[in-house]
Amino acid sequence: MGSATFVNARNAFAANRRSANIGGNAFGFSWAAWICLIIATGLLVVGMRGDRSSSSTQGWRRRGARSKSPSSSNGDKKRSGEQYA
Repeated sequence: MGSATFVNARNAFAANRRSANIGGNAFGFSWAAWICLIIATGLLVVGMRGDRSSSSTQGWRRRGARSKSPSSSNGDKKRSGEQYA
């Protein structure tokens, strides 16, 4: 895409009798940036999938998230409105 855009721009400049050139280093830098972006995206996707073979059932839980346990500190009693006053 970048190379095609450069060719079109170069042809438009040449039609107006102007010179247009870009160095190989600039093209290399541009293509390297695109390749790095593609690699980073691929690694992100692989990292998001995670290890599905493990027996962990927590999934995407936040660290420190509390789970509801059957044995709470106040027994199995539910609090009524009077206890909060």
